[in-house]
Amino acid sequence: MLKEIIDQFYRDNQEERVQTKFYASDVGKCHRAIFFKFKQAPKEKRDPRLMRIFEAGEWLHRYIYNVLYQSKIGVVTEVSMPQNDMISGRTDAIICLKGENYILDIKTMNGMQFKFLQGPKDEHQFQVQCYMHFFNLKKAILLYIDKDKQDLKEFLVDYDEKLTQVLLDGLTDLKSQIEKDVVPGALIDYPKNRQCAYCQYKGICKLAGKEELRWLLFKEKIESQPQIETLPFGTSKKIEMSDLPEQRQTWQTG
Repeated sequence: MLKEIIDQFYRDNQEERVQTKFYASDVGKCHRAIFFKFKQAPKEKRDPRLMRIFEAGEWLHRYIYNVLYQSKIGVVTEVSMPQNDMISGRTDAIICLKGENYILDIKTMNGMQFKFLQGPKDEHQFQVQCYMHFFNLKKAILLYIDKDKQDLKEFLVDYDEKLTQVLLDGLTDLKSQIEKDVVPGALIDYPKNRQCAYCQYKGICKLAGKEELRWLLFKEKIESQPQIETLPFGTSKKIEMSDLPEQRQTWQTG
């Protein structure tokens, strides 16, 4: 009864925005999945349960913001990245502690993941490295929340200029592939990489094989295949530049 209604609501509300620039959260992630996202390739619908988990995580962010405000810590939340031609996004907050500014990024996870967390996850470090680079800050705090028990762990991350340059160079290479319609190769450890298990593009990724290939030829192959329940080509929501005042389209996505 209610479960079916609620699940159907989440299945019906999976339209996404057209992406015109990389997001900070893309840094360090599978280039092929990002490519497919830019090209609005067909993808599996998200599990309603996972969508509710993400939504609950957003509420925990708001809770932390409220605590910081009431603790009279200098904090500015959801700060858009300075204008640049490569990456857009918003850091969760910039806070001031003892006269020094820090990027604050908040992550939520289940109790089992939290129990074995001994340091910040690589993909989260990559994300805050980019924030520090574009905000010209030298320190970041990754705050992890156990959604089951509400325990907290925090890790200090220092700015690493060499690592950040490697990450940005990787995005530059991916940008070139998007412009030239070249589908990147699969991850080296495909399909064992944990990103693969939750990827909405795993169906067409398997169809593509492991090597690079031409997008337009592969697109024809996709369209000739029997369709499973996916969000098909062109379901992303077109947005006006007024919707994203800090962004401007800088290159074609095809």
